[in-house]
Amino acid sequence: MLNPPLLIPIEKLRVKKDDNITINLKYTMGGGLNTIRNEIKEIS
Repeated sequence: MLNPPLLIPIEKLRVKKDDNITINLKYTMGGGLNTIRNEIKEIS
């Protein structure tokens, strides 16, 4: 089974055009969507 693309909800951020956002994404394999955790690491 293939994993579908996911939208990752994040807080409102102040970003400019061409900014890069680095996100730390964690999940438990086979644990369902409730195990997904994200953290914004850097905006550059």
